[in-house]
Amino acid sequence: MTITIERLNPKKHNRNDFNCGEPEINTFLKRYATQAQKTKTGDTFCAIDSTNPSTILGYYSISPINADVFQNIKGLPKRPNHCLLIGKLAVDLNFQDQGLGKFLIHHAFKTAIFGMPSIFCAVIVDLKNTSKQLTSFYSKLGFYELTEKRWFIPMKEIEKIFRLMSDRPVYNGLIHYNLLQL
Repeated sequence: MTITIERLNPKKHNRNDFNCGEPEINTFLKRYATQAQKTKTGDTFCAIDSTNPSTILGYYSISPINADVFQNIKGLPKRPNHCLLIGKLAVDLNFQDQGLGKFLIHHAFKTAIFGMPSIFCAVIVDLKNTSKQLTSFYSKLGFYELTEKRWFIPMKEIEKIFRLMSDRPVYNGLIHYNLLQL
């Protein structure tokens, strides 16, 4: 199986068969993701198996936001900041617990750092719930709790990850590494 990340294409990708087990997250992909792309308020990227390119294995949605919540965090500007928000991240039930969520987060980091690193000061995630499993997942990836349902990782940390991993093999344009080993 060769996994690639592609921008959501409603004519190519089958959104109706995607099921991550969370109806709200499934509905976003089916009904609202393309609307955000059309209005240029957000974007969605899908993990696709090259042998079955219409099947969505997982996805994440991003949008730029202005955050004024960093006033008390050392090392971040005190003024309102431009951040990249990961509003949704999901993996189909058939592909969970195989590292695909980390692969999608890595791609979001790549999008932030190679897209506009001088604009964004952090990547923020909105958590659907605050289960121990979910908070542990983001904590291991380097995110910090901002509020109960909003976590962040400063761009400086993402840049550090990419500097550390610059000598690793590249596969489909993505640097492969195990985030848990950092």
